[in-house]
Amino acid sequence: MSNYDLKEKEIIAIESDLLNNPLTLEEKLNIAANKVDDRLFEKISYLLRQGVKLGIELEKLSQRGVQIVFYKDKLSNSLFKYFVGKPRILFVVGNLKLLKKDLSRTIYSYSDFQLSSTPTVFITDRSIKDLLLFTDIIDSISKGKTILVSDRYYGKSNINTRPVKKNNVLNQSNKKVFISGSRTQEDLPRSVQKSLEAIKKQKIEILVGDSEKGVDNEIINYLRLYPKYPLVNIYHIKQKPRVKVEPEWNTHFIATNQSQKPQHKQMVKDRVMATEADWGLAIFNPIVKNRYNSLQVSSGTLRNTIQLLLNKKAVKFFFVINGNIEVQNLKSIDQLKEVLQLYQKEKLTEIEKHEILTSQGVNLNDKPAQVKYGKIYKKFEELLNVEIKDSNMNNTKKNNSKKNRAEQISIFKFK
Repeated sequence: MSNYDLKEKEIIAIESDLLNNPLTLEEKLNIAANKVDDRLFEKISYLLRQGVKLGIELEKLSQRGVQIVFYKDKLSNSLFKYFVGKPRILFVVGNLKLLKKDLSRTIYSYSDFQLSSTPTVFITDRSIKDLLLFTDIIDSISKGKTILVSDRYYGKSNINTRPVKKNNVLNQSNKKVFISGSRTQEDLPRSVQKSLEAIKKQKIEILVGDSEKGVDNEIINYLRLYPKYPLVNIYHIKQKPRVKVEPEWNTHFIATNQSQKPQHKQMVKDRVMATEADWGLAIFNPIVKNRYNSLQVSSGTLRNTIQLLLNKKAVKFFFVINGNIEVQNLKSIDQLKEVLQLYQKEKLTEIEKHEILTSQGVNLNDKPAQVKYGKIYKKFEELLNVEIKDSNMNNTKKNNSKKNRAEQISIFKFK
């Protein structure tokens, strides 16, 4: 079927991975469980506004012989049990009669497909797009011996191999950590690497930005080293991430207002990561001299830490001081203040003193450590005030929109 009515297009927009910034599996399950917060509501609304792109994507599917079947279709009801959360649509390629045949064998991997000699229902272990490049699969589909089935087109199937809670939310042990750091930090100290290894051992999902410089880039390069870590989520505001993304990793496009400045767009992205994470890991290289010969504080890392702490999420805070990297486990804004106050008595090298005293706006008679501390703490207070103000405004908006959102949420829960 290549023509869809308006209701079916809305279902495809929300359920599929065809559009920019598609819903994650967890978000879909939250919708089913009536757990739609303001951020998720806005994300769904954004998907529904991508009508032109959806039309283009559906035309591509039609040209490639990909059909979409709905949960309501009796033809496919028996298949939905194989997927987590009973998705409302499935992508299929091949002879639909195979879905009716009791003799059809259901497989879950390309290696099983290669060994199969019977009519086969292949629930995909990679994207349908990639599998359609395999000549043996194309040949088997053309002969009516195989049908590809998935709840996603660009990603591998969400196969129901894990238990699901009664409230329809995934029973996942995976926590999520938002890792951020200064763009001027060009390597990962051994202490940070040890923390990353502990994260990997516990199978914690990593949320990281797509900067091609600094901590983002170093973290990404570290995680792709053998053995490659698969639980990585890269967030970006451009149509494609600025860094190379491994096939196993997930990407998340964060829609922003095009009239906003680049720095503000990055702030929007960081807020999303801070919201979705369970805790944070920050690498703070506090201050550098910028191209205008002025001292500049690493405000992005500091802001992310403040956001997490205000939301009662702990932060493992690595910070450069006295020529070394130290670490503190933070649970409150007061604990962050105590760490920043350590810079008042920092022992600077002669090179660092010279850098500070030759910066624009600094008096040669000033005490370098006090200048550095003053810049850091002033920026901290500015960021804290902004975040508290924004938090209060968001809470007000949330209360005002709660009733309105409850009335509109029915459009996302199709029967």
